[in-house]
Amino acid sequence: MKILITGSSGVAALSIINQFLLTDHELILTDRISLNQDEIIGDLSNFNFVQNLIKENQPDFIVHLAANTNVDLCEQNKMSALLDNFVATKNIIDVATPNQIPIIFTSSASVFRGNKKSGYSEDDLPEPSNFYALTKLLAENYIKSNMKKYVILRLGWLVGDYKRSNKFVGQILSKIKNGDKEFYGVNNIWGSLTFANDLAKIIQLLIEKEKFGVFNLASIGSVSRYEMLVKIIELLELQNSISLVGVKNDFFKLSAKRPKYEILKLDKIIDSNL
Repeated sequence: MKILITGSSGVAALSIINQFLLTDHELILTDRISLNQDEIIGDLSNFNFVQNLIKENQPDFIVHLAANTNVDLCEQNKMSALLDNFVATKNIIDVATPNQIPIIFTSSASVFRGNKKSGYSEDDLPEPSNFYALTKLLAENYIKSNMKKYVILRLGWLVGDYKRSNKFVGQILSKIKNGDKEFYGVNNIWGSLTFANDLAKIIQLLIEKEKFGVFNLASIGSVSRYEMLVKIIELLELQNSISLVGVKNDFFKLSAKRPKYEILKLDKIIDSNL
């Protein structure tokens, strides 16, 4: 099977590519930048690029990871976020649908309002609280309205290869390497964690077993950023040399509002026997 992976230079893609290298599937990789000489460079918000990409490579399946996931930048530059997260997805769907190419789309727990401490199931009503989440929901709705065979994976806070990551764990490890000795972690917002290696395994199974629909994908339980900080410092055995301070979310002057609870219920993915 030929599988097109967008956003192939990202953290999630690295784990997915490594997972598929263990199989007989053929990978087609594309991104705006290149970390791999085999990647096709281009802008997915350009319809002609997407049309030619799919026409020339004839994939059997598309794994659409490419997105602007910087929540604050999305809030500050809404047009850019709309192009990256909605228009790019729309272009892919508009080409894939008449060619009957199924898609896996990675979305976010942040499409929900974030006021349910018990967490959100796939059937709960989305209510985005920032522009990033809105772009993801717009993409979800376009997929649902135009495709028969699709998977929407709502992810928690992504954890993967820190060397390639600009996510929380990667940022902290980079700052430790640079000699920072004091860290502030938000202790009044909680989320589910999604590990990139788990995501890769599930995507392979979804493709090979031809399972479609909307699924939450994360680890069981929830954690705050402060609790993540504590665990990172413990694992590195740096408790005696680094100071940790728990703070409320408004300590950081951020552009985008954050949901209080980005917690996902996992009953559906567990019951699917993947």
